[in-house]
Amino acid sequence: MNWLRSMVPSCVRAALAILATSIAISSGAQAQVQPLPPELRGEIEGIVEEAEVPGTAVAVIEGGELRFLENFGTSDLARERPVDDETIFRAGSISKSFTAIAIMQLVEDGRLQLNGPVSDYLPDLVIDNPWEATDPVRVVHLLEHTAGLNDIAFRHYLIEGSEYTIADAVRLYGPYRSRWRPGSRTSYSNAGPVIAGRIVEIVSGQQFEDYVAEHVFGPLGIENASWTRTAAVERNLADSFSFDGMTPEPFVEIVGRPSGSLNVSASELALLPMLMLRRGTWRGEQLLSSASIDRIERPSSSDAARAGLQFGYSLGNDPNLEGRVTFFGHDGSIDGFVSTARYAPELNAGYVVLMNMTSPALADVATAVRAYLEREAREPSIVAAPIPEELRQMLSGQFQTSTPRRSFLAPLIGLSQWEGARLEGDSLRFKGKNWTHVGDGRFHAEGESAPGLIALADGDGFVLQSGTVTYRRSSTAQMWLKLITVVLIGAVSVAAAIYTPVWLFGAFRGKLAERGGVAPRVLPTLALVVALAAAIAPLMLFGTGSFELLGQPTIMGWLVFAITFAAPFVVVISAVWFWRRRGNRVSTLIGMTQLTAASIICLYLMHGGWFALRIWNA
Repeated sequence: MNWLRSMVPSCVRAALAILATSIAISSGAQAQVQPLPPELRGEIEGIVEEAEVPGTAVAVIEGGELRFLENFGTSDLARERPVDDETIFRAGSISKSFTAIAIMQLVEDGRLQLNGPVSDYLPDLVIDNPWEATDPVRVVHLLEHTAGLNDIAFRHYLIEGSEYTIADAVRLYGPYRSRWRPGSRTSYSNAGPVIAGRIVEIVSGQQFEDYVAEHVFGPLGIENASWTRTAAVERNLADSFSFDGMTPEPFVEIVGRPSGSLNVSASELALLPMLMLRRGTWRGEQLLSSASIDRIERPSSSDAARAGLQFGYSLGNDPNLEGRVTFFGHDGSIDGFVSTARYAPELNAGYVVLMNMTSPALADVATAVRAYLEREAREPSIVAAPIPEELRQMLSGQFQTSTPRRSFLAPLIGLSQWEGARLEGDSLRFKGKNWTHVGDGRFHAEGESAPGLIALADGDGFVLQSGTVTYRRSSTAQMWLKLITVVLIGAVSVAAAIYTPVWLFGAFRGKLAERGGVAPRVLPTLALVVALAAAIAPLMLFGTGSFELLGQPTIMGWLVFAITFAAPFVVVISAVWFWRRRGNRVSTLIGMTQLTAASIICLYLMHGGWFALRIWNA
């Protein structure tokens, strides 16, 4: 046998060995797939039944292999078709993970620079960036959400059709503007990965969908997934439902496919975390190098990353630190479908959960699976480090989000989202958690796997940055000033509601003629009512949560536009007329109070961009 072995070239022997190994891996994975362990299955079944989720698919990976696959409920309520291994769900933003893989493949091929300016690849794309000369928007910023772009507007969610190209999507999702210096803060935007998908097309010379099919899906053995609603997808596609589990959600064929249109089954989506666990190698073929997988998992283009925060939103990858071990991956949500696909290299394990109903039960199921996978993992060791005095002086106080996904949310955040921070020794109490300082301004929360918060200074002063959000320090005095102002405006509004019937009754009896008449009382009340309507009407429309109402010019949308446009003019005109025809001392004082409240409301809304608000563009 030795002489025969010596006659076979080593390269052939190596190829045969790889082939045999891949066959063993493939057959082994299939042989090991089985239903969930009874205890875990019972826990998940209880969660989905209590939440009344119509259909759920769960895949669990252990030892780097797909080990458990279980389905719950129905994919079609009308026909009572059960969820099975072939059922297709929409994966939503998990699509971004595949876009990142495509980008990194082109980087490895030397055809693309991750840190290259976007203008090198899309010279005709206009991004309003005041920092362009020193800090252009780079490819990496698109995938790590550090370009400063707004998230796509409500109307963009209703642009649909498989006939649209990715180039069309980039054009339709504009205009683009960097709200702060690119490469400084993180703010989630669905626009960035769509632009990245177009760059894949420019560099590869293929349509985005074709490139991913050939270079990612094909090697992985993903045969039934699609970026559009093809006939093959239609046969196995689950219906989707709103929060009540009964109201059907329409299938919107979104044009921003690289950000969220993937249709896939649980068993095929599980191949993504398995690829990441194997550090880019699949059945003997290296789709990505181990170094590229490491880069996908570690952010680099934010101030927080450069300051030493190792975990945060990276290249289409959003690590979850809530547990003993870090689980990388991504979550998704679209048209009544919710999803999560995660993996932990430390455990060589992962999971996929897909549901056909918008429900917080997704997180509960994921937590149950994660607890099962972490059952033998140790709690992370947290070693406290002294907090420097200069840092200590800045930590206590109030913080507010300074990186909303859309700029128009700023007025709401400015009044409602106050996060108090206080020090307790070398620990920080923030957002309901105890954070231990572990050095260099980094903080590790109790119950989490790694540091998830860092304190640093940027152009706006002192901030706290997590992997996805920047919190700007705000003075306690500013908080109390805003809260007191809101309370006083509320009191003025209540007083106006009580006072108005009184003077109306007097007017009916003809008692106001000698006290200035009706105008000094009507005009301030009208101004206050219109100003309050300008603040409340958009909130009522937001509260519907309906893209059908929010994403296009409806009667309600135009009404919001008219009110937010008219309010400042009504206040100014009312004030002028009031001053000319003011009544007695009491009515004058009440009217001035109402006009002051109305003016404050309008000025605040205008400062936040709510003047003539076209909500479908917000």
